[in-house]
Amino acid sequence: MKAALRSVHGSVKVEEEVSMPKVAEHVSRHYEGMMVGLPAQEWLPFRTLAANEMAACLRRLAAQVNLEKVRKAKSKPRKKSKAKPAHDTSKPHVSTARLLAARRQRQ
Repeated sequence: MKAALRSVHGSVKVEEEVSMPKVAEHVSRHYEGMMVGLPAQEWLPFRTLAANEMAACLRRLAAQVNLEKVRKAKSKPRKKSKAKPAHDTSKPHVSTARLLAARRQRQ
């Protein structure tokens, strides 16, 4: 399917914009409906197709795919945080383990 999409829509566009998990989700979501709408006898001719015939069929189907429905999510640039540090940087860190060890030595 990915190769058919690349041959019709261009490899750069498919690699950058198409989410293959979304394509798989659409196929799996609509599979049951296809099986109800088309009886098993309608699918039998696909078994006998030669590789070049199957490729041509996949290209015809790929030409009808609306790429907007299977588009990758665009990540937004992260904003720099203006929040104050969670701890006071003027006071050094004090190890609890060292405090407990010092207390044990004093006792």
